[in-house]
Order: sequence, then C-alpha cells, then structure tokens
Amino acid sequence: MWDPFTRRAITYLNGHTTSVHDLTINDDRHHLISLGTDKVVKIWDIRTYKCIQTVFDKVCYRPEDRLTCILYDKTSNNILLGSRKINSWFFKTQEEIKTSHEYPIARALFNVEFESVVSCDDGSFISVWDIENGKLMSKFGNAHGKDTKITATCFDESQRRLITSGADGTIKIWNFSNGQEISECFPSKPEARGTEVTDLCFVSNVSNKHEFGNILSVGWNKHVYVYPDNKEEEIVESNILPQSDQGVRHHDDIMSVVYYEKNNLVFTGSHEGRLIGWNFETKRAKFELHLEDDTCISETPAKDAKSVD
Repeated sequence: MWDPFTRRAITYLNGHTTSVHDLTINDDRHHLISLGTDKVVKIWDIRTYKCIQTVFDKVCYRPEDRLTCILYDKTSNNILLGSRKINSWFFKTQEEIKTSHEYPIARALFNVEFESVVSCDDGSFISVWDIENGKLMSKFGNAHGKDTKITATCFDESQRRLITSGADGTIKIWNFSNGQEISECFPSKPEARGTEVTDLCFVSNVSNKHEFGNILSVGWNKHVYVYPDNKEEEIVESNILPQSDQGVRHHDDIMSVVYYEKNNLVFTGSHEGRLIGWNFETKRAKFELHLEDDTCISETPAKDAKSVD
C-alpha cells in the first residue's frame, strides 16, 4: 500500500502464499479484495491493514483450473470471478456475522470469579467469552462426541471447573479455560448408562460430615444421582434418590433440579408436573409440592403435559 503524495510504501499486506493476480475495492466498507493464483480470495480492512476473511474456490475449472480476474459489485453485494465463465459470489464478511455459535445454544452461564460467560451448543462446542468486551477467549469442541447435544451445565463451588452433560448420558468435568477434561461421572450399573441427562447442579459442603461437595444429575431414568466431587478421573455415584424403600418418587422423566443451600434441600421437577423436595442429609422426600395444587399434574399427560423444565 502506497501513499500517493509521498510515493512511499505505507505497509505490506502479508498473507498470500502465491502471486497476487488481481485486486478490487469495496469502498463502502473500506475493504480491499485480492485474488491469488492459487484461487485464494482474501478480504483486507484497509484501515487496520489486517486480513478479516479468507475464501478458497474449491471448484475445478477446465481446461485450466485458474481464476483470471476479480471484481466487486456493490449494487448486488457480490464478488464476480472470471474463469471460463463469470462466477458470482454473494458473501458476508466475518465482521458482519452476528451469531456466536454455528449450532443452537443449549446453555449459557455467567462466571462471577472470572467475569466471563460460558456457552454450550447442540454441536458439542463450548465457548468462553469476556463479559467486558464480548470477545471470544477460548473455544473447544467435541466435548461429548461429534454432534452430540450438550443438555445441561453448572459450575463447581469455586467456579473454576465446568460440569456438562450430553444427550448420550455422559457427564464430564472440565477446566473450561483450556478445554482439558478432568473427570467423568457415570452410574455404577451399566444398564443405567446412556439415558439422557436433562439437568445438573452442584451441592457445596454444608457440614463437616461431607469431605467433598456433590454433583447432582437428573434425567430420563427418573432418579437423582449423587456423585461425590472427589477429584478422581472416574466418578461413580455415592447415592441415588429415591431410595428403594421409599414410595415417593417421580413416575416420568425428571427435567430439572435445584439446590436450596439454606435448608439443605433439593427440589426436582418432572415432565408430568410433579415437584418433590428432598432432604439432602437423609436422602428422603420431605415435600410433595404438586399435592398443594392439583392442576400441576394433568389428567392426560400425553396431550397436556405440564412439564417442569
């Protein structure tokens, strides 16, 4: 890039690995668009001298596989490329793209300690965002397997670790700042594995009786699994609610769980509208809140389910 008055070079735009064959300008957005002989198109911001997008034309042209010229048409917002014919590309630059994830966002959590937001999507990607400037700080994928939906998330007591669950029933603990998997939780009985987990919460230490905190998971198996946060690589449950001798239980998928630290109570809500409060110390049901309002549970749950999501 040259200063036309002093006739001296201002800067060099480095990025192409082959010769630059042609150039065009998008005046409205201050973009320089360049075409390399390897069919790579780069879009530069001429205010910052940075490359903001790179596009490669994968089409194989015959008899000569090359592009000969490039032109930007501002009336149609198209890039025109010449080969044996004229190719029209409608495009959006990365600075115009407003979405944060390529897949629908499943959960988002605010971390007070790190002043950041952690978001997870249906494509099994986890992103960490700076809350001050909205910029992406880190991102890692394949958290629960390729294209496996992340169904629930929570932080541990210190908010230094992220706990996630997938549609395949897996529960994992992460160092979310660098994407390192620390531990995995799973039921001790193999037949109980593989059912979807719908919600998670972390129970902090409330008495000296517990050496560690606990991770609670609920889902399609109609039980509450209690996993001790013992920092092991593989963690199996220490308890299951309800206990076998207890008549109070959910008869449908449990959709949500929340912990009330003041009274050491766990509340769960199911797809059929049942709301049960559990004493976490005794692991027994203390409240059946749906009994206080008979409209919580529908007479025809298949048609009019009042799911507690």
